[in-house]
Amino acid sequence: MDHATVMRWVAGYERAWRGGDLDAVAGLFTEDARYRRSPYHEPDVGHAGIRAIWLVDEGQPFTMTAEPVACAIAGTGRQKSGLAASTARREMAGIFSAA
Repeated sequence: MDHATVMRWVAGYERAWRGGDLDAVAGLFTEDARYRRSPYHEPDVGHAGIRAIWLVDEGQPFTMTAEPVACAIAGTGRQKSGLAASTARREMAGIFSAA
């Protein structure tokens, strides 16, 4: 997965979030996705779980920044890709991980 592909996904995510587009969830996430609204919430699982919380913040203003990152998984010889994203409203970083 390259930088441009990740940033296209981010743009789609932001459009869907800002637009309250519940149908976009299936195109953004796999059916077994685990979505954490914050490090302190239990994950919402699958399309139904994500759709259930997708509109919680509807209409609230926010700014979003994102930058793809990759790191080695110690001792495995494998890499883990992800996305460091933050929203100004919450002032906390979120991590989207892609295996």
